[in-house]
Amino acid sequence: MILVTSRFRVANGMEQRVKEAFHNRPRLVEDAPGFLGMEVFNESNDPSVFLLLTRWTDVSSFRSWHSSDAHDLSHAGIPRGLKLDAAYTQLTILDDIAPVVGNAAAVSGWPELLTEHLSSGPGTCFLAADSDGSIHACNARMADLLKVPAAQLSGQQVWRFLADPDARRLRDWLACSAGGTRNRLMLNFVSAPHVPISLECTVEVRSDGFAVIGNEILRDEHALQHELCEINGELVVLARERARQGREIQTARLELEKTLHELSTLYWHMRKIGEVLPICMKCGKVESEEARWEDLIAFMRNRFPFLSHGYWPDCANAVLVEGISESGG
Repeated sequence: MILVTSRFRVANGMEQRVKEAFHNRPRLVEDAPGFLGMEVFNESNDPSVFLLLTRWTDVSSFRSWHSSDAHDLSHAGIPRGLKLDAAYTQLTILDDIAPVVGNAAAVSGWPELLTEHLSSGPGTCFLAADSDGSIHACNARMADLLKVPAAQLSGQQVWRFLADPDARRLRDWLACSAGGTRNRLMLNFVSAPHVPISLECTVEVRSDGFAVIGNEILRDEHALQHELCEINGELVVLARERARQGREIQTARLELEKTLHELSTLYWHMRKIGEVLPICMKCGKVESEEARWEDLIAFMRNRFPFLSHGYWPDCANAVLVEGISESGG
């Protein structure tokens, strides 16, 4: 890795305009091959002095960017009328003689993103991956959450550590996002022991990959206990309601079985009558299935509960007269 510093002094009091230009820069350099990161500093004792610091994988990548059309376009936002102290302007290329290796080197390529989120909580998780999702860097906190040593995470696909819906959502967003784009997402990771972990994340896209940084969503213990009690109460109510419904279903089933039995019996008698019902041509008695001779009316009453009771009008009058006579009227 190399470090390129550009130091300059504003000579005509336009320091605030220069700061605004850096804040509103087009960020074209972030898509440049070999670019790792950039910071801009303003000297405390002399606000007119600025120091621009960029990191690159190698000198050739920096020189290719410096001579490109994109470099010229990136300077289009320089305030008009800006004057610099020519004697103070200095460009320096520094070689890293004691480079950090492994995850630390990769993490250093995301300074702005890390600075923005490190203050949000002590459990900040960081993960950087290539465009195809191959992990090439993570911090100790992320490795601890995933329950996989950081060295073993290198080269593995980040998708396998995400819940399927979140993996698809992240893939779709990355596919339509340009370099330098950021998005706030809640991602559900799944550790090696298959334990889910929800993280409030910021995802940033670079030309050669993307990074995920975020914090675990922690819930207040008392609130969780209250929520658990409410869930238990709801389960008790549901269990009681289900038991009540079960009893009603059992009662309805017994009633249905009884009705089916009655219908079956009725059907047998109706079929018997339809086939043949022996009847005496003199007294009108019928022979039942028990080989007994019964009065037809008694036979019908005993076997056909749907028959209603009533009187023929002439019989009704006779019964009335008999009743009056017996009462002495």
